Amino acid sequence: MGFIERLYNYDKNKKQLLDGQTQSIVTSLMVGEIGSKPIANFDDLKDWFPFQFLDLLGLASGTEIGAPWIEFRDSRGRLVQRFHVSLNSPWYSSGHIAIDESVHHGIGSLLTQSQYSLHRGNAYLTATLKHLVRSGMNKLLFEDTMAHLFQSFDCLCEVHELNVQRLANRLNHSQKDWVKRAIAYFVEKIRSQSKVTANLDQRNVLEKIANRIQNADNTDRDFGLAVIDLISLFGLPDANIVDAYYQKFPRRDGKSWCDVLSHYRGVVMHSSYFDFERGAYDFQDVAMIRDHLHDILIRIVLKMLYYNGTYQKAIPSPVGRYPLDWVNSNTQAVELGYKSNLLDSIVPEILSIELVTDFHEKQ
Repeated sequence: MGFIERLYNYDKNKKQLLDGQTQSIVTSLMVGEIGSKPIANFDDLKDWFPFQFLDLLGLASGTEIGAPWIEFRDSRGRLVQRFHVSLNSPWYSSGHIAIDESVHHGIGSLLTQSQYSLHRGNAYLTATLKHLVRSGMNKLLFEDTMAHLFQSFDCLCEVHELNVQRLANRLNHSQKDWVKRAIAYFVEKIRSQSKVTANLDQRNVLEKIANRIQNADNTDRDFGLAVIDLISLFGLPDANIVDAYYQKFPRRDGKSWCDVLSHYRGVVMHSSYFDFERGAYDFQDVAMIRDHLHDILIRIVLKMLYYNGTYQKAIPSPVGRYPLDWVNSNTQAVELGYKSNLLDSIVPEILSIELVTDFHEKQ
C-alpha cells in the first residue's frame, strides 16, 4: 500500500514553479510499505524499487517528476537508511495533463495497474515516457515537441519489430506478379543503357539504380507505414478514419496520411524546422497532425500500462473524462482535429455536446 501527500508548504512551492522563480522544488512525498525488501545498498533497490513511478506521474501531470532522495523508516518512523540520489533531473514546464486527479481520479489506478504490465521496468518504456512527457511541454520549441513525439514512435515501432516493412507481403498474388514483371522490365532497360555507356562513373551509377530497383519490393524503413502498423496492432481505427477523410477532402499536396507522417518526420529530424514564414507549410495543418499523434501515443502507452480509467485528450477538446477507446469506426475526422471548410460548421455543435456532457458529469 502507498500514498502521495502534498507537503505543508505545497502552495508556496507551487507558486515558485508557476512564477518561474525556480525550475525544480520538492512539492510532495510518496510513502509506501516495502515489507522485507533488501535496502543494504542502492544496488539492492534496482531489483524491486518502482523507479518508473516518477515517469508515470510525469505522464499524468504533464511535467517531469524527480526525487532528490529516498528514505527508509521503521514502523515507528525512525530513519533506517537514506540514499541521496538524483532520480531524474526535472525542470518544470507546464504541459499536457493526461490524467488530472481532480477529474479522472486515475493516478492510483495508473500506478497500480502498471505493475502488472509486461513492459514494466524496461528501458524502452522509460525512454518512451520521457519523450512523451516532453512532447507535450509548452516551453519547448514546436519542432522540439514533434521530435520527442517521433522518437517515442520510433522506439515503440522498433520494440514491436515494426520499423522495417516487407513491402511485397502487403500485396495480393496478382499484384506481386505484376510488380515483379514491371521491376524486371525496368531493370533490364537500365542495365542495357549501362552497357552502352562509355563513362565509367555514369555506368556505375546506372548499375546502382538498377540494383535498387531490383530490390524495390523487398524491405523499407518507412515511418508512416510503421506508425500505421503500430496503431493497428493496438486496435486503434485512427488511420482508417483519416485515410477516408483525405479521400473525401484531398490535401493540396496530394499526400496520404502515411506519406505526411513520413514527410513531417523527415523535416523535423533532418531539417529541424518548418518554414511557416514563407508558406512552405501550414501551421494549423502541422499542429493538427502533431496533436493527433500525441493523443494516439498517450492511448497506446496507457494501454501498454493496463490503465483502464479515463484521460484528457491531447487533441484540443473540453476538459472531460474520455475512455481510451473513445475513437471507434463511427468517429468522424473532425473529432480527431481534422477540419475542412465543409466540416467547420459541425465543430460548434460537437463541442457544445461535449461541454454539456462534461457539465452533467461534474454535477
